[in-house]
Amino acid sequence: MIHPVPNRDIYKYRNFNWGCEIISNNELFFDDPRNFPDICDCSIKLVEFNATNEDIISKINNWELNRKGKREKIQSNLKNKKKFSDVYRLEYAKMLDNIRISCFSQSPSINQLWIKYADNYKGMCLHFDSRFEVYPIIPYTVEYFDPLPKYNFFKEGEDIYIKTITAKLASKYSFEEEVRLFHSGRIKKISFDSRLLVEVILGHKISTSDIKKVRELLDRNNLKHIVLKKASFIVNDKVKIEEI
Repeated sequence: MIHPVPNRDIYKYRNFNWGCEIISNNELFFDDPRNFPDICDCSIKLVEFNATNEDIISKINNWELNRKGKREKIQSNLKNKKKFSDVYRLEYAKMLDNIRISCFSQSPSINQLWIKYADNYKGMCLHFDSRFEVYPIIPYTVEYFDPLPKYNFFKEGEDIYIKTITAKLASKYSFEEEVRLFHSGRIKKISFDSRLLVEVILGHKISTSDIKKVRELLDRNNLKHIVLKKASFIVNDKVKIEEI
């Protein structure tokens, strides 16, 4: 991993209905990043595809061709570097089109996330153990930049894929402390082991009846290991979390 999760705790903020659906079905939703509000998120715009002579020679020398075939390919592509670059641009664009992402945070105490994604404290924050064992779904921490970087496809190597997916604008999004799980299969929902869900943190504006519904949901699904907690908005954007 390029940006490994610093610890194994990750948190998903959701409104009440979506949170209950995740608990009940043991499924996580993976979204198309083209639906995200930031048009530069997971965008090919972060990547440059201007192949130099050295880039072309290096790439073709790794192809499974004999010496004569490599020499001919190198000579041909050196005459049209743009065409060579555009082939890789198209392939990379197709790879990014297949990406689906599930977003988490490293903290359950971020006031802005409670407001935006957990229905202004009427929803919940689900605490997961990040050791997801469904290959190749691995958690990566987002890296924040101002301004966003430009990656050179031919210089970055295999890391370019992860870097493109985990780069976000610091001035707008660094408060999220985001962690991303992603895959390349265009699958929208993926099941997880219920043991990986360790806590349900309810917002302080949640109703008594909804608290009862969550307790019944945990009992009905035999999720006795899950600890139920509640988040209270204090001052200076500090969120206090206590077991209930």
